[in-house]
Amino acid sequence: MRDLGTERLSWDDLAVIVVQRKPDSAISRSVDPHAWFWTPDRRIAADLLYQVEINNWIQLHGSIPPPTPLYASAADATPVKAKNSLPESELRKRLKANRPTPADAS
Repeated sequence: MRDLGTERLSWDDLAVIVVQRKPDSAISRSVDPHAWFWTPDRRIAADLLYQVEINNWIQLHGSIPPPTPLYASAADATPVKAKNSLPESELRKRLKANRPTPADAS
């Protein structure tokens, strides 16, 4: 974390790490603890099951409650802001204050 915002680990590097993360990475599990489970093959299987349930519901002329999908799509998800999150400017100030100076290295 001390290198964040420096040449060793720029903000752009961090953005690439976060955006290009794998679905089962620690970052993904911490951001959305349930999303890592929904791999593409599991999403396809869940979609097929949902379509079968919709077909059954239609065939029964709505006499049973309509089915609900097993997972919410990413488009439906709303971003959640952490309770204790800092604005970027404050985070930068704190990181800069904690960064060791060349005098500290000797």
